This record gives sequence, structure tokens and C-alpha cells, in this order.
Amino acid sequence: MATPNNKHWMDSSEMGKGVAFAMIVSLALVSIFLIAKTVNTIKSYPTIGQDNTVNSSISVTGKGEVNAIPNMGTFSFTISENAATIQSAQAKASDKSQKALAFLKQSGIDDKDIQTNSYQTGPHYNNYISQPIICTSKVCPPSVPKTSGFEVNQTITVKVRKVDGASALIAGIGGLGITNIGDLSLSLDNQDELQSQARDAAIIDARVKAIHLANTLGVHLGKVSSFSDSYSPMPTYASVYGSMAKSVDAAPVPALPVGENKVTSEVNITYQIN
Repeated sequence: MATPNNKHWMDSSEMGKGVAFAMIVSLALVSIFLIAKTVNTIKSYPTIGQDNTVNSSISVTGKGEVNAIPNMGTFSFTISENAATIQSAQAKASDKSQKALAFLKQSGIDDKDIQTNSYQTGPHYNNYISQPIICTSKVCPPSVPKTSGFEVNQTITVKVRKVDGASALIAGIGGLGITNIGDLSLSLDNQDELQSQARDAAIIDARVKAIHLANTLGVHLGKVSSFSDSYSPMPTYASVYGSMAKSVDAAPVPALPVGENKVTSEVNITYQIN
């Protein structure tokens, strides 16, 4: 049988265990809270545990240029005919275009290098007013253009693969009575090759600039981290007009200096610094 003293001791012991358990639980909760807060703090700094070294670099721009004599050209001519009826205008334009095509083929131009750019037909208006317009103090009647017939306009573009023969071709077309000749442009058939040469020159130019900067700064160039390029072809253009000559032999041969075409390239290169 437990005495009063023994019962008091047992109650105190049980109370002490309860307090200790409560303290342990509280410490555990505090620890969990601190751990969770620490983890969230670490997550807010994604660079922790990573290399924070700043990657230094040198960026330069290089330019390259290649000049070449044009070896190909294109020009266009427009056949314009008027007649009282649309059928007559088309017949006249067709006759002249057939003669022009025959001349081009006889001159060695392939069918693939002859293209019709536009063909238009419509009424031809005469803006000349034979009777004067009488205007009142308030109203002046508008002039109404009168139809004087019909017209046909056909524009043909020709590609000349031997630029030396362009002058004779233009003279021959003019000799057929075609007066609207122009839009001559001189170009290069090896444009891609020249573009590559210009880009190579631009890369070398950029490399020389980067080495000079690295030596001045006392650093060493590393690998290329970025590269971009652009190029700009610069074709030669000339204006050419035909003549009213009645025969091919009588048409004057225009002088067409070809000059040089310029192909430029620009590159942007970024080098890492070791």
C-alpha cells in the first residue's frame, strides 16, 4: 500500500515526464520550422553552389569587301501599240513582239532567259478637249476624256549571260521600233562565292582586331562564344533608251561601261577571355 509520500513522489515524476515530452515536441517543431526556412532561403539564391566567376569577353566587328567585274546583265523593254479596236492593237503588238523574240533567239538568248513581266490592254483616252468648258458662277462641269481607241502594253525582261553582248541586243531591239528600253542592271553569276570571300576577309579583320585588344588589355583570347554575319551586294545599274531606227543595222550601239560590283560582308564575333 502506497504511502502519501510515495504517491506524491510518483505524481511529481509523471509531471516531470510530461514537461520533458512537451519540451521535446516544442524543440522538434522549432527545428522543423528553422529547417524549412533555411531551405526556402537557399532556394532563393540559385547561384549558391555554382561557379560565380564572371565570364569576361571581347566583342569585335569585322568588315570584308570583294570587287569583281559584272559578267551578267538584265534589261527590259515595253511594246506599246494603239489602234481603233482592241484586236488591231493586239495584232500590232503581237507582230512587234514576235520580231523581238526572233531577234533575241537569233542572238543566242535562251527561252528561259526571256520573260514577260506584264501584259495590259485597255481603252486609250484623249484628254484633248475640242470644245471649251463653260463654267457658271457656281458650277464648272468636269471634263470627260473621250476614248480614241485601244492600247496594248507588253513588258519583257531579258537576261544576258554574256554582258559584252548587251549593247548589241539593246541596239537590235531599238532597231525594231521599240522605244521604251531600260532597267539595265549588271550582276555576278558567282555571287555566293564572292560573298564567301568577303565573309572570310571580314572574319580575318575581326580576328586581328580581337588580338590587338587582347594584347592591349594583357589577356588571352579563348573560344568564340557568338558569331553573326550579314552581307550587302551592290550591283551596277544603268539607264538605256532605244531609238526610232527602222532597221537593226541602223540602230546605234550604246556604250555600256560595266565597271565593278562590290560585295561587302560584316561579322560580329565575341571571344571568351582566358
